[in-house]
Amino acid sequence: MAESHIISGLVKKRGEIKGEIEYLTSQINTLKSNLNTLDKAILLFEPEYQIDSIKTIHKNRVRYFDNGEFKSLLFTILKSSGEALETQEIISHLVDLKSITFSSHQEQLNFKSVIFKQLKHYTEQNLLTHRVGGRNIHYWDIKPLEQNEI
Repeated sequence: MAESHIISGLVKKRGEIKGEIEYLTSQINTLKSNLNTLDKAILLFEPEYQIDSIKTIHKNRVRYFDNGEFKSLLFTILKSSGEALETQEIISHLVDLKSITFSSHQEQLNFKSVIFKQLKHYTEQNLLTHRVGGRNIHYWDIKPLEQNEI
């Protein structure tokens, strides 16, 4: 016979997932209704318009930072550490500073991916140094100014 605390944990998790599905279904229904209203408005002004020819715009972006805020926080984190930090350490600091919570594991993975891409971008702009250590761990630090940049 299964342990009662295991069953209650599984039941609770199932309830959470079912609640999330119901919420997301409601959101989808609202969006479909809005889309239908927009289609009707377009056709009201242009009856021959080919609604199906409208290109889909994918908007998966969740904004965690205001403009320029990520860069400012990143440099504050790196300056205060005094040494190169692993990607995961930077992410942990950012999550703590912004009190970010993720609604799913996928959202957390997306956040990590966005942060990693931004770190690579700052390296390409010569703002950060980057090295890869053992076990493929990436380290980031502020690039020191060269003598001719001072």
